[in-house]
Amino acid sequence: MSDVSSNPLLAFTEDISKSQSIAFCAVYGLFVLLIAIRLFARVKCTFAYVFILVFAIIRVATFGMRSDVASLDAESCGYKTRVIVAAVLVIAGFLFLIEAVSDLLVHWARYCALKAVQLTGRTRTIIHLLRHVVFVGVSVIGIIGAVKQSNDVSNGDISGSTSAKRLRQASGALFLLVIALFFVVTFYLLVSSANLDGRKPRKAPTASVIIISLVALEVEAVYRIWSASSTTGFTIKETALDVLVVMPEWVVLVLSVELNMDDMTDIRLVGQSRPAPHMGQLELGCKH
Repeated sequence: MSDVSSNPLLAFTEDISKSQSIAFCAVYGLFVLLIAIRLFARVKCTFAYVFILVFAIIRVATFGMRSDVASLDAESCGYKTRVIVAAVLVIAGFLFLIEAVSDLLVHWARYCALKAVQLTGRTRTIIHLLRHVVFVGVSVIGIIGAVKQSNDVSNGDISGSTSAKRLRQASGALFLLVIALFFVVTFYLLVSSANLDGRKPRKAPTASVIIISLVALEVEAVYRIWSASSTTGFTIKETALDVLVVMPEWVVLVLSVELNMDDMTDIRLVGQSRPAPHMGQLELGCKH
């Protein structure tokens, strides 16, 4: 490739490894298969697993695009477009991952006794819609910033690039606030009263899964803020992406594959049996 000074966009992609990107494609592809198997097994947390499946598919596309970028010269036709698409896919994947984790948290909250208040179907629908609108809106801010920054840096527009960075920083910061709220809700549910059906709750396993997932999301949100502050970091820097994005995401994917979350008040390993429910107990599945 040509020198970075002749094409500032190279700072975003100069250390991408084609072989590593292909390897990551294979790993995420394996997770796609495993999550699809869980879905075909008719898990009750259908929406959460659909979000996770879409997320894994997007990551396959992300690293496929990165592999393509690594094999191109900066002067190649479509080089800048591929860089932008790779950046957008990184952000889009995060959207579906936070959707999945929040869906699990919402279901846990729904089946915990929060003063035994039962929400109506309409109220639940409004809550779900608001959640999706917030996540999509914050993601769009980040996507606009990523696309604008790529164009501005490529055109040598430093002032425009600065405003684009602020958009990306704002997106990451807003996601951090949302995740902080999720932590508050999680700890509240952990210390709140028993489940609505009166069973003695097994809250530690559920809280552990949610907290680990939220920490993974938080690390990735911090990376998004950091990468927005550094031209050479951006969303495509290899080492930082591996440690602050890929590894936390794999942790969440492994939990999704290995754990049976059909009952968010009694999470167990896949294949591990649960006590038979008592007569009159509520069904504590993850249905919307």
